[in-house]
Amino acid sequence: MSKQIGWFPGHMQKATRKLLETLKMVDIIVELGDARIPHSSRATYLTSIIERKPNLYVLTKADLADPKRVSKHTEKLNVLAGNLNERKFVRQILEKIKEIGQPIIDRDVRRGLKPRPLAVMIVGIPNVGKSTLINKLAGRKAASVQNKPGHTRANQYIRVSEEIALIDTPGILAPNYDEEDTSMKLALIGTIRQEILPTHTMAEYLVNYLKTHYFEEMVTFYDIDIKEDSNYHTVINAIATRRGIIGEDFDVSDRTEILILNEFKNGLIGQVSLE
Repeated sequence: MSKQIGWFPGHMQKATRKLLETLKMVDIIVELGDARIPHSSRATYLTSIIERKPNLYVLTKADLADPKRVSKHTEKLNVLAGNLNERKFVRQILEKIKEIGQPIIDRDVRRGLKPRPLAVMIVGIPNVGKSTLINKLAGRKAASVQNKPGHTRANQYIRVSEEIALIDTPGILAPNYDEEDTSMKLALIGTIRQEILPTHTMAEYLVNYLKTHYFEEMVTFYDIDIKEDSNYHTVINAIATRRGIIGEDFDVSDRTEILILNEFKNGLIGQVSLE
C-alpha cells in the first residue's frame, strides 16, 4: 500500500505551535502510544521536539495487546506499558517521572533555587489516554475524557502535587502518512476516524491479519468452523451465520464488517497486536 492519507485538523496545527511555545517551560515529556501499534502510534511529527527533553514513552491499553510483543518494547530504556485503569501502573508511571526528574531537582538544589514542581508535558496522538492519565495522577476529573479522536483542544495545566505539575496537550498526528498501512492501523484501533478508509477495506485487512497471526483467537471468539486458507468472504459469511445476521448479501456483509471492526477496536476478540 502506498496511498497517502492526510488527517491533520486545523486545531492540531495550532496545538503544534502552542506546544513549541510551551516547551521552554517543560522539564519532562511523557508521550503516550497504543500498545497494539507501538510504532504507528508514536507522534512522529513530534520526535524532534520530544528528543529535546528528558522523556518517557508510555504504551497504554496493553491489556488489549499481545503480551509477548509488548514485552519486547518495554525492554527499552524509559518505556512502560500497562492499563491506565490499574492503580499499580499509574503509580509506576508517577515513580518513573520522579526518577527521570531527579537530576533536574538536584541541579536546582545545587543552584540554590527554591523547590518547584516538575513541569511534565503529556503528548501523543489522539485517543491514547492522555486525559485519563492526567485524571488518574491528579485523582480527580482534571481533564475532560471522551472516546473520540481529537477531543482535547487546548493546553491544560494541572497541579498533581508539590512535586509534579502536568501539562495536557491536544493529541497531534503527523500531517501525512507515507504508508496507507499506518493509517489503516490507526483507524482500526480508533485513533483516527474509521470513515477515512472504506469499511470493507479495513475489515478485509483485519480479517486477513487475524487469519495469519491470531487464527485460533478469531475462531474461538466467533465460534466458527473455517480453515486458515479460507477466503475472506467465507470468513465473513461464517461470522454472519453464527451471529444471526440475515438480509441481502451486501447488507449482511456490511453489517458483519462493522461488527468485526467494532469488536476488535473494543478489544473483544482477544489480546491482539498489529505490530
